[in-house]
Amino acid sequence: MKKKERKKREKNFSEGSKIENRNLTIDQRISVINTCLSYAIYESNVYWQRNAIYLTINSIIFGAILAFSQKWNSVLFLLIGCFGIFLNWYWVHVNKYSKFFAERWREDARIVAIGNDLLEETFKALLKKPRIKAPSGKKPSQVMNQMSGSFILLWIIITLIGLYLVSMDFMKYLETIKC
Repeated sequence: MKKKERKKREKNFSEGSKIENRNLTIDQRISVINTCLSYAIYESNVYWQRNAIYLTINSIIFGAILAFSQKWNSVLFLLIGCFGIFLNWYWVHVNKYSKFFAERWREDARIVAIGNDLLEETFKALLKKPRIKAPSGKKPSQVMNQMSGSFILLWIIITLIGLYLVSMDFMKYLETIKC
């Protein structure tokens, strides 16, 4: 994160925070930091659980389309494509806000640590743990965002195919009416 953005966020967090740093003892600061970090860990765990659920739902729906595409009518194909677009649009936004809340708790903990050198150094050491990266060199959250974007493209293609099939069915219907 850039320095300018960090200063702005620090100002926003400290203004919105209900914690007054000046009057806290060391034990109170440690307790607040512990609570903030436990919420951040909770938010991170929920983030990954949500991603697992969305991936499972997308895979099941796409597998059903592949398995039963010959038996379904064109309107159902179109509706499932639209549902997939909506589901993945929602997935992108849930990921965005879930990541925001996890970062917000970490930032609140960092702000509470400011002002005490020992706490600041300890906090920096805690956050300097090695980060997991995908083979492509990207963060796992970036990979999840790319996956949700890929699924959105997939569902757009399926929706377009559904539109094409519906239009073909409509053309056949119009031909039967003319005869």
